[in-house]
Amino acid sequence: MSSYQMNIQGDLLRVGFSRNERALGDQIVKDALGELHQLIDRQEITGGRLLKIYGPQSIAVAYAIAHQLSHLYSVIAVYDPKIGQIGYRTYIVTISHDPEYSPGDLIETQEPDQNRQQVKVVICGPPRSGKSCLVEGLKWQIMGMLDAPYPYVMTACPDGECAGMQEVFSRDPVSAHSIKETYKADLTLEYAKKMSAAVASSNNLMMIVDVGGRISTENEIICKSATSAVILASDGEKSTTGHIAIWETFCLQQGLQVIAKIHSEFDAVSDRIDRESPILEGMVHHLQRGGDVTDRPMIRALAQKLVGLTK
Repeated sequence: MSSYQMNIQGDLLRVGFSRNERALGDQIVKDALGELHQLIDRQEITGGRLLKIYGPQSIAVAYAIAHQLSHLYSVIAVYDPKIGQIGYRTYIVTISHDPEYSPGDLIETQEPDQNRQQVKVVICGPPRSGKSCLVEGLKWQIMGMLDAPYPYVMTACPDGECAGMQEVFSRDPVSAHSIKETYKADLTLEYAKKMSAAVASSNNLMMIVDVGGRISTENEIICKSATSAVILASDGEKSTTGHIAIWETFCLQQGLQVIAKIHSEFDAVSDRIDRESPILEGMVHHLQRGGDVTDRPMIRALAQKLVGLTK
């Protein structure tokens, strides 16, 4: 099994991480080159003037792919989900041996992004329910779906858990806790307004916003710029059902469509899906920092739900 996947149709190379085979960066580079060499050996990739690359790549994978393909194509352009007309794909020229193109030029196409709609989903609920863990698993699940929009994740709470923090927890929990405490700060109105503006101005097809675990004026400001909400709650002072009801009321007041209500049960041994439509409901088990939760049935179902909303 390969941790990276790709296929080519004409001048478009589709790439993406595999949801079935997780690996660290060094192995992903090796797997990506292995897939690329197979396409070349089968003469599916023969070279030409222009190659467009569509799909998520790590920096290391992008360098490796570019090194191989720059000898075969005059121009290589990479899809950027954050620019161009919504619903259509725009590519940035990154390598050019052709005088008609320069690095940084945009190639705006009429390739429909499958007539997709923007989804800006808030992951919300009380603290210590496992929201950051769920977001990490959800991100990787979607990234492993070829042709799924890139899941742009934004942490809208200054709780010290920056991008990539879950991987740090898996490798070095002591350092991760230290980093979290160092960078933890209060959620202020000024910060909330900046986050709200970032959500409102984003033209990503899919944006996942991880908000703080308190119902507050600050979170109201942030959430009003989103379109949808996923509520995750674990047992605490109130029953999980009580927590979800409170957050559902909050989300509806901000004009959000609640698309999932999920119970988080740390000590459970398996997920449970109660229903998938119109609202995904059920339970996800053992959301632990540093753990790989990508292939949990509930997270797979949630990923499919989100991708479906963009179509």
